[in-house]
Amino acid sequence: MYSRGCCSMPSKFPRINLLVPSSIAERLRREASFLHIRSRVKMEDGTELQSVAGLVRWVADLYIDLCDAGGAPTYEWEETEPVPFTLDSGTKGRWDYALKYHHFASYHELAGNALTWYFGRVDQRVAADQHFVEYLKTLSPTELLTQLRKNHGSL
Repeated sequence: MYSRGCCSMPSKFPRINLLVPSSIAERLRREASFLHIRSRVKMEDGTELQSVAGLVRWVADLYIDLCDAGGAPTYEWEETEPVPFTLDSGTKGRWDYALKYHHFASYHELAGNALTWYFGRVDQRVAADQHFVEYLKTLSPTELLTQLRKNHGSL
């Protein structure tokens, strides 16, 4: 009987522990569990994620694009926790670019800023959605149907 992983090829890419804010590390674990990240998850832009590292890469790419556009906030934090991460050559090249041109001190700082920004945006969208849900609760069934017909015409 084979032990688990005995026949797999070792990865040529280094595994590192990204040190990200403790609250973000916990949030990352919760979100990965919520999204069932171990199976394929398709994001809004069509990107398919299969791991927490994939989520970190995707968020960092969005954040680097925001840095390129000149609108990326930066954050400071005290406590950090390690998040396992595989640094493939494509990610390394993109992140090295961000370190050089956007003056991040390390991959840790880039990932921490990207994840803090992303989860802040998620929280803003959830709050906006909650506000909309509270508004819908104030409508009677007739008013709701009228609004739906007005916005979608065919109902």
